[in-house]
Amino acid sequence: MSSYSDNHSAEAIGELQDLIRQIHPMLSPAEKKFVTVLLRYQHNLASYSATELAKQAGVSKSTAARCFRHLGFTDFNHFRRTFRPAMVTGKSPLTHLENTAPGAADTYERLAAHVETDKKNIDNALDSVFADNLTQAVELLGGARRIWITGFRNSYISAYYALSIFSNICPDVRLVNDSAGRFVDNLADLHADDVMLVVDFPRRVNMLDKIVNVAKSRNIKMICLCDRLISSLNAQVDVVLACHTASRTIFDSYTVGISMINFLAGELALQHPQKAKERMQEIERIHQMTGDLFINNDEQV
Repeated sequence: MSSYSDNHSAEAIGELQDLIRQIHPMLSPAEKKFVTVLLRYQHNLASYSATELAKQAGVSKSTAARCFRHLGFTDFNHFRRTFRPAMVTGKSPLTHLENTAPGAADTYERLAAHVETDKKNIDNALDSVFADNLTQAVELLGGARRIWITGFRNSYISAYYALSIFSNICPDVRLVNDSAGRFVDNLADLHADDVMLVVDFPRRVNMLDKIVNVAKSRNIKMICLCDRLISSLNAQVDVVLACHTASRTIFDSYTVGISMINFLAGELALQHPQKAKERMQEIERIHQMTGDLFINNDEQV
């Protein structure tokens, strides 16, 4: 059996991949299913519990425990410590402040590390978002009578960006938890032909679960943009698009989430060009009528 140091590194991931390849022929069918899940989520393993990983693979917790021993770990906690990243995510910024070391010696080097982490988050997006889920998300949004969007706290930023950019393509896009606090009135307007985009990044609020429960009771199709594939809320939705939020600072990163929203909007325009063109032409016509936008001599309408 192999031995691992208790720190997260590219070398540890490479060693895990090599060992899985070596022992794969000797594993039972259930164990092979489990290690397939480990490889699928190899860049974000510390974010999941043993139960979540076993559930994703459709195997028992005892099967998962055997696999960890086959791979050279004494137990799941040993495995989790090995793949726990230096970045922190999902907790209070105060907790991050108390537990995050400065890292690099000067500000510019810390910026370089910060940018590199965001790059890794984006690179890992393809490991977390499945093609079928992505296709279904675009189809649901494109076929919706009305698109509803909801998100609280830091997730509100991404939710509002989605509202802004989707509104350029689709004529009826609304925010459930609007600034007037009319979320109950808005929920009363839900229709079975509507689709809801749920933004669920940390830190989470209890109200989001209640909104999802209401939408579920009205047979609304839901897409969840979040930081993990498996959660009690995700079990209620139709499509999950997981986006890494790891950060070198005390605050989570939403780079992947914003990029995913931008991509979804671009796909909507690409797949529904006539609807997008008509919508944007009308918006531009009204901009010209009202003269609300500042345009200098170097800019074009």
